[in-house]
Amino acid sequence: MKFKNQLVRIAVMLLVAINIISCTEDDKKIVTRLPNAVAYMEANAGKYSILTDALKKTGLLATLTGAGSYTIFAPSNTAFTAAGFTSVGINALNPLVPADIIAIANLRVILQNHVLSPGTRAADLLAGGY
Repeated sequence: MKFKNQLVRIAVMLLVAINIISCTEDDKKIVTRLPNAVAYMEANAGKYSILTDALKKTGLLATLTGAGSYTIFAPSNTAFTAAGFTSVGINALNPLVPADIIAIANLRVILQNHVLSPGTRAADLLAGGY
């Protein structure tokens, strides 16, 4: 019985030592947190530059960088290009030209369909036809 108790103590001490040795600061991954989704998109401009340009043109950039929490289904540049949108085309839209005003308003609606407010549940998406 005495041998068994000693064996248990040795095993516990070994586990504690292994745990202490394995948990060093070097092993922790450093995660850089960005303040919001727009900062993430700007940091990954190669993938989301058209979306960033669209958000700027429609005035939604200020909303998404402001206070609040949103879920954004962010279309990539590939998705925008497949839908016929380019940065050049979006940046060329003039808010003083009547036809461009309509195009900007339509783009705004499209982008708003890619943003969910806090508290939206999966069941809400299914009920909404997504």
